[in-house]
Amino acid sequence: MASTTYTLSKDHSFQANGRYPKGLEGEDPKDPRPAIRRLLELFREIQGLHQKFTAGDGQIVGVERSRLLGQVDAVIMTTVLLIRRHTDDGLVDLFPTDEPGPRFVLDLDSDGWNMQGNLPLRLASFQGTFPDFYRMEFSPPLKAFLEGYKAAATDGTVTQAEGAELLPRLRDILLVSLRLYFLLYYMKINS
Repeated sequence: MASTTYTLSKDHSFQANGRYPKGLEGEDPKDPRPAIRRLLELFREIQGLHQKFTAGDGQIVGVERSRLLGQVDAVIMTTVLLIRRHTDDGLVDLFPTDEPGPRFVLDLDSDGWNMQGNLPLRLASFQGTFPDFYRMEFSPPLKAFLEGYKAAATDGTVTQAEGAELLPRLRDILLVSLRLYFLLYYMKINS
């Protein structure tokens, strides 16, 4: 089990860090397919858990909220592992331009990761329901990544250059997952 901590301050700066889960020793570090399958399963589980948890009273509280947060945490960890497969250890600037918007840096090492940055105010809230967020914000980055991966892997391998082209799509999954984590944690999204 991975151990992860998240901190979000009032100015929407955040820090997150974690250790890689045990049991990855048997996986080929260059084969992303198990992690991609896990990512797809997690997205489906999050949608299913939400439907299950809101079926009775229409609310996500207590243990239900904690389970959803755990699933989103697993998406973040799996995405970090996929990013690590396409980069070297060290600092990865996930937004390497001067454009306004979210900024964060991911620091990878052999045991774990540390991420820090800021979420602009417009990303720290959502005017809609969880199903709206899932449909309009959460699932499109996964779909774009899967389409990009499928195109890159047509010959059975993903080259280093193709992997670098997939990084912005993984970054988008990471960003929207962090956003969902904080929206659920601070209860800023309607069930």
